[in-house]
This record gives sequence, C-alpha cells and structure tokens, in this order.
Amino acid sequence: MGIVGVLVINRFIEYEVRNQITAKLDQTSVAYQSVLRGLRQVATTLFEEKINTPEVLSRVAAVNDAVGDERNRAREQLYTDLYPIYQRSKARGFPLVQFHGPQGLSLLRFNEPLKYDDSLFEIRESVRLVNTNMKAVEGFEIGRLVHGFRFVFPLVRQGEHLGSFESSVPFRTVEQRLNDLVQGERFELVLNSDRAFAMLLQSERSRYQPFRLSDEFVTDVFDAMPSSSVAAATFHARLETLLDRDRGAIDAGMTAGRAFGITKKLEGKRFAVLFLPVISVAREVDAYIVAYSRVPEIETIYRDGRWIQLSFGALMLSLTAGFYRRQRSRQAIERERKKLQAITQRMGEGLFVQNSEGRITFLNEAAERVLGVTAQQALGQRAHELFHVHVDGQGLPVLGELCPIVGATDQGRIFESEDEHFQRVSDQTLVPVQITSAPFSVEGEAAGSVTIFRDITRRKQEEAQRTLASVVFNNTIVGVVVTDAQERVLSLNQAFTSITGYTLNECVGRHIRFMKSGVHDEAFYTRMWTSITTDGYWQGEVWNRLKDGQVHVFLQSISAVRNEDGEVSHYVGVFSDITERKQHEEALKKARCEALASAQAKSEFLANMSHEIRTPMNGVLGMIDLVLGSELSAEQRDFLSVARKSSRSLLTLLNSILDLAKYESGKFSPECINFALREMLDETLKLFTAQAQNKAVELSLAVDDAVPEHACGDPARIRQVLINLLDNAFKFTDAGQVMLTARVSGQDDRGFQLSLSVCDTGVGIAPDMQERIFDLFTQADGSITRRYGGTGLGLALCREIVTSLGGSLTVESEPNVGSTFSFTVHLESVLDDADAPGAPGAGAATNTLAGLRVLLAEDNEVNRQVAIANLERLGCEVVAVVNGEEALERICREHFDIALMDCQMPRMDGRTATRKLRTLERETGQDYLPVIAMTAFVNADDIQRCFDAGMDAYLGKPFELDLLRALLAEYTRCESVDEAMVSSNAVETGGPPTLCRHTLDKLSELLDGEIGEIIDAFIVQVPELLAKIDEGITADDRKSVSRAAHSLKGSTSNLGGSHLAALALELEKQAAQMNPDQLKAQRLAMGQAADELIKVLSDYLSPESPGATGRSD
Repeated sequence: MGIVGVLVINRFIEYEVRNQITAKLDQTSVAYQSVLRGLRQVATTLFEEKINTPEVLSRVAAVNDAVGDERNRAREQLYTDLYPIYQRSKARGFPLVQFHGPQGLSLLRFNEPLKYDDSLFEIRESVRLVNTNMKAVEGFEIGRLVHGFRFVFPLVRQGEHLGSFESSVPFRTVEQRLNDLVQGERFELVLNSDRAFAMLLQSERSRYQPFRLSDEFVTDVFDAMPSSSVAAATFHARLETLLDRDRGAIDAGMTAGRAFGITKKLEGKRFAVLFLPVISVAREVDAYIVAYSRVPEIETIYRDGRWIQLSFGALMLSLTAGFYRRQRSRQAIERERKKLQAITQRMGEGLFVQNSEGRITFLNEAAERVLGVTAQQALGQRAHELFHVHVDGQGLPVLGELCPIVGATDQGRIFESEDEHFQRVSDQTLVPVQITSAPFSVEGEAAGSVTIFRDITRRKQEEAQRTLASVVFNNTIVGVVVTDAQERVLSLNQAFTSITGYTLNECVGRHIRFMKSGVHDEAFYTRMWTSITTDGYWQGEVWNRLKDGQVHVFLQSISAVRNEDGEVSHYVGVFSDITERKQHEEALKKARCEALASAQAKSEFLANMSHEIRTPMNGVLGMIDLVLGSELSAEQRDFLSVARKSSRSLLTLLNSILDLAKYESGKFSPECINFALREMLDETLKLFTAQAQNKAVELSLAVDDAVPEHACGDPARIRQVLINLLDNAFKFTDAGQVMLTARVSGQDDRGFQLSLSVCDTGVGIAPDMQERIFDLFTQADGSITRRYGGTGLGLALCREIVTSLGGSLTVESEPNVGSTFSFTVHLESVLDDADAPGAPGAGAATNTLAGLRVLLAEDNEVNRQVAIANLERLGCEVVAVVNGEEALERICREHFDIALMDCQMPRMDGRTATRKLRTLERETGQDYLPVIAMTAFVNADDIQRCFDAGMDAYLGKPFELDLLRALLAEYTRCESVDEAMVSSNAVETGGPPTLCRHTLDKLSELLDGEIGEIIDAFIVQVPELLAKIDEGITADDRKSVSRAAHSLKGSTSNLGGSHLAALALELEKQAAQMNPDQLKAQRLAMGQAADELIKVLSDYLSPESPGATGRSD
C-alpha cells in the first residue's frame, strides 16, 4: 500500500505540475498576444492618422514621380516632414520605420536615410505580399540585419498604388512589454537556423550560435539578454545544463512548432522554461520565445509531495496538510486565472474562446458590448449560429462546416480578415469587424480557438467619407486646392487644372502665391490673411495669373483647417473663374449707364418741350375761351369751338409724346372714368371734317346699336389712338373713303369688349411690311417719308397704348386697295347713363367771387393776359407781377385773399417765393395766404414739389375756367362757396361722401394717370396734420388748430375727400369758438373720417382688392 500511495502521490504531483505549466503557458501566451495587439494598435494608429493622409501621400507620390536630384530632394522633404513623427514612434518602441516603392524598392529608411533603392521583394515576404495583394500584413520576419515584428500597410492615393509603409519593433521591445505584464520572467528569442541563415548576410552569421537546447535553432549572442547581469546569465546557463537530459523532447517539440513547458529544480528552487512558437509573416514557425521564470506554486506541489511521502505514516495529518496546501495551490491557480481574465477583460478588442466543438466557453466585456449579448447568454452557444454572418453565392446562409473562420481554425490555420461582419444579437444589426481567429492546443491536442475582433464601423464610415470626399473633390466644377500650414500646395482637383492649366506635379510643394498676378498690392493680402487668421475664412475676388500668362479674376474663398490643438494644419481654397461674367457685367453696367443717361436726357427734353409748348397753348386756349365768353354768332361760336377742340387735340398729341416715354419706362397705368362713348367717337371724327372736304374723301361713322351711350374706361387714350389712325388714313388716301366703325365683340360680368376699326382706300401696305410698321421710326417705304412726311412714331405709340389697355392692334392691307386698322379695348359698363359726366355747370355762382383780391405772379405776357381776363370775368380784383420777389413785396404791403404763382419765373420762381412767404408767416404771425401754383409741368414729381414748398393747390396750363373758379372758391374761405361745394357732393344719406370720385378722376386725367405718388404723399401727410391739431388743442393754441385744419381741408379737397374736407372746414371756422370738449369731439370725428378716406384711397389704387366699395360718389 505504501508503494501504491507513493505512486498515487507521484501521479498527483505530475498532474498538478502539468496544470501549473499549462496555466503558465496560457498566461504567458495571453500576455504575448496582448503585447502584439497593443503594438498593432500603435502601428495602425500611426499609419491611419499620420501616414495615410493626403499630404503625406502627395509627398510619397512626388518621390516616386521624380528622378535624379529632384527625387533626392523630394525624399529629403519627406524625411524632414515626418522626422518628428519618427522620433515619437522610436520613443514608443518602433525604431524601424520605412517606405517602399510599388516595385519593392526601398524608398526611405528613417533609421538609415542614406540607404535606399535596394530591392526587397526576394528577401522581405511582407513587402512582397503587401504590394502584390494590396492588403496590410503583420507578423514576425527574419531580416538580413534586423529581425522583428513587422506591420506593413499599402499606400494608395485616389486609386493609384504608391507603395507601402512599414513600422517594425525588435524583440527587445516585445521583451520589455512582456516584463511589464508578467513580472519575474526572463525572455529570449531563438531563430530557426535554416531560415535565419538563408536570410542573413554572410557577414552577420558569425554573431549567431546554436541554441543550447536545440540544434535546429540559433541565438544572437550580441543581443541576448542585454539587461541581464553576469550572475543571472550564469544561473540560466546552469539551468539550461539541467535541461540537457530533456534535449530530445525539447528538440521534438520545437521542430513540431508546439507550445510546451518544462520545470527544473536549481539551488533548491523550482523554475519553469516555457517555449512559445512565433508565427512569421509566411504563417510558419520562424522563432521561439523562451521564457524562464521561477514557479513557487510548483515548488509547493513538490514540497507537499515530499512531505506526503516522508510522513506517509501520519496519513491523516499529512493528507490534511496536503489538502490545505492543495487548496492554496488551487487558489494560486485561480488567482492566475483571474489575473488572466482581468487582462482579457481590460482589452479594448472583443475576445471569445471556443472549445473543439465550436461552442463558446469565454466572452470578454468588449465582446459583450459589440455583440449585444451577455456572457451568460453566449456560453455554450455556437458562435457561427449566434452571430457569424456568411452567405454563399446565391445569398443563402452557409453551414457551420463551410464557415471560413471555422474551416481555417479546424485546419490549424489562423484566420484574419477586415471584411467580415458580425450580427449584433440584441438588434440584429450588422457590425463590420477586423478579426483574427487562431486555434490552440493542450498537450498537443486541438482544444479550440481564440478569436479577437475589433469594431471598425467608424473606420469604415471614415473610409466611405474619404471615398465620397475624393469623388466630390475630383468631380466638382470649381477649382479646389489644399495647402499645408506654410501655404505649400499638397493636392488639387481636376477642375483646378482645367481652369489654370497647372497639373498636380507642377504645383505640389510650391507656395500658393506662385499664381500672383501683381494686380493686388500687399495691403490687399494683409487684409485677406487678417480675415483668415481672425475668422478662419475669407471670400472675395482675386486676380491670378494662369499658366499661359493670362490674368483672370476668380471668385475665391479660403478656409483655415485646425487640428485638435486649435492650430492651423491646412488651408483649403475654392475658386471659380468669373472673368467672362465680370466682362458681361461691365458691359451691362456701361450699357445701363448709357441707357440711363439717354433716358434722363430724353426725359429732360420731353419735360422742357412740354413746358415750352404748353405755355403758348395756354395763351391760345385762354384767348379762345375769352372770345367764346363774349357775344358771338352761331357760326363764329362753331368755328371757335372747332379751333378749341383742335387745340385740345394738339395738347393730347403732346401728351402722347410724353406717353411714349412713360410706356417705355413702364410707368403708365390706364384710367377708368365715366365718359360719353358715342359722343367721343362723333367728336373725334369731326376733327377730320376739314381734311375730308379738302381731299374730297368721304368720311363716315358706323356705330353698332349694341354700343352704349356711356362707358367707363380711358377715353383720352382711345381718342388718341383713333386720331392717330384717322390721321394716317387721310395722309395716305387721296380718293375714296375713310370709315370709322365701332361694335361690341364680346361681354362679361364687368363690361364689354369694344372693337374699333379705321378703314381707308389709300395706297395700302406690302405684306412684308405690315408687321414692321409698328416698330419705332419705321414706315412702309422710304418714299413715304418724302411724299407724306411723318416720323414713324404714330403706329408704335398706338400699339403701346392699346396693349397697355389690355387690347391688341392689327392691320389688314393690300397695296393700291387700302388698309384696315383694328383694335379692341375692354370697357366697363355704366348702369345708368344719367350717372355719366355732363358739361361743366355754366351757371355757377360767379358773384360769390366778386371783389376777391387776387395776386397773380406770371412772367409770360400772353399767359398773364389770359389769366387776368379770366379772373376779371369771375369778378376778381387782380394785381399782376412778373416774378417772386415782386410778389413778396406786394404781399408785405397789401392785403390779398389768394395768390396765383407761376412756378418758373426769373429772379425768383413761385416755389421759392412760397417757401419764403410761409417762413414770414411763422415768424411775424401774418395771416395765412393761400397760394395756387400755375404750372405747365404736370407730372407727379413737379406737383409734389409744389406741395412741399407750401403751395395749397395747383392749376395745370392750359387751365379751364370752371376749375379756376372752383379753386378760388375753395381756398378763399368764401362760406357760400365752401358750403355749396360740400352740399353739391351730398348724397341721400344726408352727409358728404367719403370720396368724390369725379374730383379724383379729373385729377388723375390731368396727371396722365400718375396719381399714385400724390395719394401716397397725402396718406403720409394726414397723420402729421392731425398731430398738429392735437398739439394745438393740448396747448390751447386755437390759431395753430385753425391753420392745420385749413391745410388738411385744402389737401383733402384736392383729392375729393368731401367728408373729411367738410369736417376740417368746420374746425377751421369754429376753432376759436369751440370749447375743449367740442374740439376733442370734432378731432375724433376727423380721425374716423381720415381712416375711412385713407382706406378708400388705398382701394382706389388697387381697384381689384376686396372691399373696394367705400362710400364714394
């Protein structure tokens, strides 16, 4: 039984020792893999963040593309740019950093910068694989001089293979990091002798000697244990001597490439020697890491075993002690396992372990997080079924035995990929992963696999973004250039080359200012860079010189790109060539200036011409009116009436010339006033009676029965077109007839379509000229001008007028037969013909103006005589002067009820005299004197200037007697006239209307429709005058209240605001007698009336707007 007990104890000891060796191997293997993962992460980060960037790739491309000295300079620039990065990498354990060309030539070694252009494909498997397969490679590799762990990445820029980049660490770096993770162990690297001597230079082979424990491996005597003391080296040599008896087993295990361990006792202590295979880039065992460490746990096991054997007689006590120590051993083992688990749990990468059946036995926290599953849920599950994603060519899931990961590990191979996806268990989303799966064995038997993976979602997204950015960068139509912080060109797109002519190779490395044109001074660039430095952005126009020497202007923006430290790392310039656009803009600007100058000159000419013609016409019409006012025979009165109508037609023609300018500028707006339609047609035809008699041409009018007596529209414009067409008809007709016809061609809810035609039997028009005659200054034949005269303006103006009225003008003609000109206009229907306007009331109460003292300021002799005669006809006493100075002198000396002032007079014009008069009234308290402007300028701007000068109303030349009578009555405070005016506008409701439409229509007709500006000015003026009334009431200044009410009454009456005018008149007359409550009540009523009037006026300007039905006559 003792022998059996000893045997059992020995078996127990061997079993526990094997467990300890296995645990120690697992611990060291995990530490070794953790070191490699950490180094891989550093290498990958170095490559992705510092090397695989547009600027570095541009530098590498420059070295590849250059030759001779230019290549050396490019290499030096690359070395200079990356040397700080190399220094930091070296400090982190990567002393070997180099670039390779696409054909395997050494491009740049940072540790030996003067050694390059040697071929590496035959001696460096890693370099060959990367540049052949275009995929990153990592692993151990024996070199000609230096061996180490290589991390090699392909270099690709915009689809172009530039070569590869390598960062390597020697075993010494791995040893240092292993010592940090596993305390108390010593590590040594031994190389496979056949592969080592096949790669080493002949001169380097002498430094290698056979490994003491296997003839198949060698060790570097110069690099072995540089940090070990002589005593430690001697100690380990003695330990290896003890291992000689196990040399066969060691040799067999290393040759087979297995991981194993052996324990020996030296100087009373137990040591373990562990052998870990090192996998090369070619996936072969090129080396072993031999780890020496003391194993107190095994010492405990042997010690316990000895005590058991020596104390077998005291079995229970010994068993108890052994059991206790065994528990301690197991606790120690458990501590080691927990230590191993803590290491794996702290890993940033996901890790899971599968047994030989493919079932998960371990899952770390990172894996739980990425896969969306807990370890408890995953344990015992098959990874392929739980989260692997693999499909066949038809898109169907593959079986477990066809899984590439399972297939590789089952065959004892390591599986690596960056194109795999795992399916997150929690939400079934796909996660792109970088994966490494390796099989492991226990005591020579396959025990399962260890898989390490990393979520590369962000990297894939960044790669997609870089791809998208590259596509956008290279396909955008605007030029883009990227520089470094020193403004040296790093990259540019195809549009840059197309615009400037410079290629990438011609620009890379050059300062961006090589395109300076010399157009801008240094101050311009100082402002530019101040903006970029301060705001990080600048945009503007820059003149640059192209490759062919031309100087073009660019719309350019420059943005500063800053790194994580807030420092500028790059500048991005975006620009487009706007030279052609600028040329067009300059041409348009010049043309616009010329057009504006031409238009201004034309406007001034037309205004002056209007004034010069209106002035004598005032005399003609005035005298005719005076004669018509005397006793005449019927024949004389008929002759003078025709002369008066002809003069009026001449004025209408003058207005037509002014209209042409309005039509061209788009300022014309048609009127809509009530008029006698049939009477207008008849009177228009009568104007040509004399011509018809002289030429013996029959003149006739044919009006359809459906044409009403009255309508609402723009009679002046219709009459103007008819006069032009009839005049042309008589001009080109020597015999036969001229006929004017009118018919209704259509009706709608608002009115009807009136078709008017002028038909003649004249010379006719050739077909090819029938459209051209409507162009400005164009006639059917050059001989027409010589024979008949004319400017070619008439038909062009007619078409413009008809078009503005919403109609169309056409012609039908046959040479030597005659022509028919037809046009259509839309007119609104008048419900009751009695509402149509009639002739001015000749029976007005002239005697109410008798004795009125009027100051007349007029420098034109004829106009002065006409005005005096008309004023005296009204019973007024007239004092006439010839300029503004004389007018002011007489006003200061004498009393006048009203003043009429011409706006253009020598020495002092009427507006200046009025301004001085208003100043004098304010300063001296002199009574307010109404002033009426007499002007041949009747456009809105001129009338507004009259109001701005302080004038109360205006009288356009030539003027009508009825209008003069009404203005005098309104502004001379003749109570009977004012009351008559108000009562004449009364309606059935018992009070004056908000708006007298007839007054407003007459004003619009006088202004050729340009009444909008007057109404706008009135809308602004009303609140100001009401505010002055409020101020007067508050200060109890009744005179100010009366003056402001007078001004409001005058402005309102001009526009036909009968209701508000009546209230203002009452306040003007009764302000002194009203008590404060009456004043406030009157002011409140005026405010309400003002609001109503402003609304109606606004509707008048926009007649189609809803609610434009205010109370108006």
